[in-house]
Amino acid sequence: MPNAKLVRAVLPASLAAALACSDPSANAPTAPVTRVPDGPQLVSNGQPTGSAYGGVGVVLIDQGGDGTADFLCSGSLISPTVLLTAGHCLLGPGTVYYISFVPDVLPLPPASAFIVSTTAFTSTTDDIGVIILPAGSTTGIPVYDLPTLGLLDQLSEGGGLARDRAVIVGYGVDRLQGMQTSELDGVRKVTMAKIQGLVGGFIVLSGAEGNSSHGSVCFGDSGGPMFLANGDPNTIVGVNDAVRHEGCQAHAYDVRLDTPTALSFLSQYVTP
Repeated sequence: MPNAKLVRAVLPASLAAALACSDPSANAPTAPVTRVPDGPQLVSNGQPTGSAYGGVGVVLIDQGGDGTADFLCSGSLISPTVLLTAGHCLLGPGTVYYISFVPDVLPLPPASAFIVSTTAFTSTTDDIGVIILPAGSTTGIPVYDLPTLGLLDQLSEGGGLARDRAVIVGYGVDRLQGMQTSELDGVRKVTMAKIQGLVGGFIVLSGAEGNSSHGSVCFGDSGGPMFLANGDPNTIVGVNDAVRHEGCQAHAYDVRLDTPTALSFLSQYVTP
């Protein structure tokens, strides 16, 4: 993690939304205004994706397995049975993950409408992880590619990265109300962000400071993908990870996927 006070972009769903596990025909309540402590991120200055970016999903995290969504993250499909997300979105044994690829997840559908998994793995070197999905559960949903080794270094050395823009996608909060309170609308959004550079295993984004028209990541966007505006639209180069302060306007950090450690971890679950 870079040397800065960062806030992870996970959204505690203090929405505490019940998933209606006991009654498949019931609808869960709409999430109210939520409190955001140290957790996942949002797409600021974003626009709804509609049917685009159909391989980007929302992850509702039930840490206690009691049918309540405790946290919310984003993720992207990198094989028909593998969802890529941020490592800090995966909370260990006993956690149940509810995944949906609909462009608007609120009000929450019944639990039977989600893809459910209890199997997840995290990298020991990078803040990335994968959720293993049941075979046949993602039929018709787009699958994204991983970058080649050192892709971002090559672009940076040639000056191409500085001229490019990051395309970031996620289900983060719609807007911030002060430094700690946010409003979740459940809509998948996309925005463009300026790329400041590479720092170790991270892509640094300049954020949406001041009156900039550029976007950034915020609470609920953790685990969502980053693409390059001038690159292959099907290749994910980074994973939304952290933002430098809770206003979600300053620098943000995405985990690079073109490093030896990231690709080595992911190769255990996805065939290049």
